[in-house]
Amino acid sequence: MTKHPSAKSISLEKLAMDYGATHFCDALARFITQQSRGNDPAPLDSQALDVLARDIHFPFHRLPVFHKVKWCSVNACGHGGVHVTLDSVHAKPQCNVGAHLIARRSDTALVRVGMNSKDLQVRAMFTFPPKSIPLLFPPTVHLPTHLAYVEWFTPFPPAPDRNSGLYKLSRSLCGGETVASIVPVADIERSVHLIPRFGVIAPREWTSDTVLEDCDTFWLNSYIDRYTFSMFK
Repeated sequence: MTKHPSAKSISLEKLAMDYGATHFCDALARFITQQSRGNDPAPLDSQALDVLARDIHFPFHRLPVFHKVKWCSVNACGHGGVHVTLDSVHAKPQCNVGAHLIARRSDTALVRVGMNSKDLQVRAMFTFPPKSIPLLFPPTVHLPTHLAYVEWFTPFPPAPDRNSGLYKLSRSLCGGETVASIVPVADIERSVHLIPRFGVIAPREWTSDTVLEDCDTFWLNSYIDRYTFSMFK
């Protein structure tokens, strides 16, 4: 991550509209509720978590936001090659340039979940204002510095498609809405490339800027690089 945020003060409304983080406030409230419990051995089910999250009130209306995380090469002595970027994930807002609307960029990535990896789309990366942390969390909580609002895809099936050799993924939905949550940026492993499942005809209205929103089923491209291929061979 960069030392300083890409944007120092982004409103919660702008996160929802320009970054596409539609359920940001709900996801953040659930994250705060869960983290505030610290090492409580009794896990909350989803319904109980939602009930407790309703009592969360944010002591801020704006957040520092980062537009990119990147992975750089490290040599055998442990020194980083800052000029050699191996991979990166972007989460940039839509914006107007003159009379043109530039589409947002929300990359897809793999994240560690226990011993497994899951696919998701990164909508926004942020950090808490320092003064808000003691108002939201007990002092015993070790909070990750950088967090990401993400929208999930379905878990990987047990085996790839027999014909293509690729894994098929769809948006995770609950009640017709995308499933979203807050995760530590440190848990994001790498970017991934998804191929739209076009069907018989590729719709003309789909573009590279909007296809992740327009299409509902994808193939994970395991041939994009050697590392991805080794993970999913």
